[in-house]
Amino acid sequence: MIQITPILPVAFNAAAFEQEFVRAMGQITDAFDHDFQLTTQTWNTQVAFTKRTTVSPSSVIGKVVTKNDIYKFVTRGTQIRYAAMTPDFLPKTIPGVIGSFTGRGGFDHLDFANPRPGIRARRFEETLRDKYKKSVATKFQVAVNRAVDRTGHKFV
Repeated sequence: MIQITPILPVAFNAAAFEQEFVRAMGQITDAFDHDFQLTTQTWNTQVAFTKRTTVSPSSVIGKVVTKNDIYKFVTRGTQIRYAAMTPDFLPKTIPGVIGSFTGRGGFDHLDFANPRPGIRARRFEETLRDKYKKSVATKFQVAVNRAVDRTGHKFV
């Protein structure tokens, strides 16, 4: 007599995958937050960053945000500038560089009669996106592998 034993699939455990994705996103937003902090470490103005992770049935989204207008002007740049700086002014940040240096001088006065060329965009968001592009993909692949291991699923 031939005996057949069915091999039943393991039920898909979406919660395990969600937990691993949220963990991975937490690691990613922590890294971004750390680097954003580096961009303002020598500033006289304190910049508060907030980490947010939102989960929906189809996505896990992580954000590091600030409401600080000065930071937005510096990272995204401006077309014109009304702030007159002291003659010895040297900016504390450099476009495309994650970090903040000592700089020199600073704000002198507002001069609406003589607008100056705008602030060169430092592009911190784009710089970090490029820096972490590969490691984000790797962290999510690790998250998938961990969830697969936890649930008994196997890649074939």
